[in-house]
Amino acid sequence: MAKGLENSTLVQHLDKISYIAAAVIGLVILFIAMQSGTEVKRLQADMSDDVDAINKRKGEKIPEKTVENLRKEIEGQWAIVPARNPYPSWSTERIPAVIQWTMKIDRGFATQEAGQITKIEYHRHTQRLQTFLTIAGKFGVKSKSTFKDVKLFRKEKDKAYKELSGLDEAKAIKEESFVYEDFDVESGKTYAYKFSTEIEGAEGVKIELNFKVVESPEAALAAPIPYDYRLNILNPQPFDPAKGEKPSFIGDIYIANFENEAADPIKLPPQDPARSVFFEGFKFGPKVGKDPQYTIKEITADGVKVQNNRSRTSELLTRSAQHYQREIKLPAAIDFTAPPPPKATEGEAGTETAAATGDQPEAKPEEPKEPKPEPKKPEPKKPDTTKKPEKKKSFK
Repeated sequence: MAKGLENSTLVQHLDKISYIAAAVIGLVILFIAMQSGTEVKRLQADMSDDVDAINKRKGEKIPEKTVENLRKEIEGQWAIVPARNPYPSWSTERIPAVIQWTMKIDRGFATQEAGQITKIEYHRHTQRLQTFLTIAGKFGVKSKSTFKDVKLFRKEKDKAYKELSGLDEAKAIKEESFVYEDFDVESGKTYAYKFSTEIEGAEGVKIELNFKVVESPEAALAAPIPYDYRLNILNPQPFDPAKGEKPSFIGDIYIANFENEAADPIKLPPQDPARSVFFEGFKFGPKVGKDPQYTIKEITADGVKVQNNRSRTSELLTRSAQHYQREIKLPAAIDFTAPPPPKATEGEAGTETAAATGDQPEAKPEEPKEPKPEPKKPEPKKPDTTKKPEKKKSFK
């Protein structure tokens, strides 16, 4: 009886499990069916859009596809280029990789040599009443390149270089040379010049390292810019209330000759020839408008103050050597292409310095030379009396 009850309970549990499993499977099938229906609708909507697009393009004309003529291209790829040297190289020139027999030209590198300042000349401008310099330069030799830019530099002694403005760069590049007039120089100062050139390589040619911009060697003045006048002051006499005489000085005045650069400085006649005296207020030099360029503005015990009526500047000149020995005459032009002067040999010390300053070396007194001994005359050989006289043989 008990076993029968247990079997009926087990059967009931199995039936419940079966119903639950069937319900789950039914729900899964129902979910899949619902999802499938949604996907189908989406696909139908997409297909209808594609159908509409196809219908729209039915009326459009289809462009004709042009077929390229590959014969010329293939012949060009396989053509043998005439070699210009006996050892041409193989190289791949096309894509797809087709081997072509070509001449590979080695173009090398673009280079240039440094230029040179060839000449510096001193001049005086007759209208500006000013000393100026002309600087001539020549470009260096270039290879596989063209000149692109040129710059000129100047420096005052013991100072840094500064670029100068006003150089006609286009003309200089065309002629590969230039002549520059430098008016921005001051009397008594020494200057040096150099210039740089920049190149650009020819088509397909690279510029060798450190050759893109090259500077010329430095060209320095051998003498400072000369002055336009000089005062040799022997005895300045300031105003003396007791005597009531006008301030004056005893000495000489020299001025530059602006009409003739090569001429010597002009010595002015004194206002009082008997005493070689110049008085305060004396005007001298080339005319600027109605008045001469310079005026003796003031005379004191320290020296003479001279005013430049053109620049409205003044300077005090004293009896020091730097004032009465300053140079007025223009120095000779400096040719930097000329070979250097020969060095002085032994026994000619001072020759090279004299050539630079214009002074002649002092002649050294000749030292008395000892008389050379006369060569001894060979003594006549004495006859040898010990030898017996040889008998003459007869061939009778």
